[in-house]
Amino acid sequence: MEDTVRPRESGRTFSVAVGARHGGLGATALAVDLALLVADRGFETLLVDADPLMPAVADRLELAWGEESGVAALSPAVNHELCQRCAACSDFCAFDALELRETGIRFFPDRCIGCGGCRRVCPSRTITEIQRLLGTARR
Repeated sequence: MEDTVRPRESGRTFSVAVGARHGGLGATALAVDLALLVADRGFETLLVDADPLMPAVADRLELAWGEESGVAALSPAVNHELCQRCAACSDFCAFDALELRETGIRFFPDRCIGCGGCRRVCPSRTITEIQRLLGTARR
C-alpha cells in the first residue's frame, strides 16, 4: 500500500476484514499485525477471531469489551429409555459426536456441529434437540 492512498484524504471508505480460524498463535499474530497495519494506514478495519477453541486476539491487544452475549447452538438430547440402540445416529454422524455403547448412546458435545441429522435418522424418535451454550461473543 502506498502512503498516498488514504481513505480520509480521498473521501472513500474501505473496509478490510481479517480472520483466523484454528491457525494457532502464529496465524493470530499475523492477523492482528495485518489488521493494525491496515488500520494505521487510515482504513476502517474489522478483526474477527473465529477460533472457537482458543481465541487469542484479546491477548495481543488491550481490549475493552462493550457488549457480551451468549452463543448457542442446537445439540442432540438422547432419551435413553426410548433408545433401541440401533446405531443409526452414530453411523450417520461424520464427526463421531455420538457413539453406541452397551449402556446406550454417548454424546460428545465438543465434536457436534449441530446439523440435526442424528435426530432425523433416528427411527424411534429418541433424539430431540436442545439449545447448548457454546461460549461468549464479545464486542
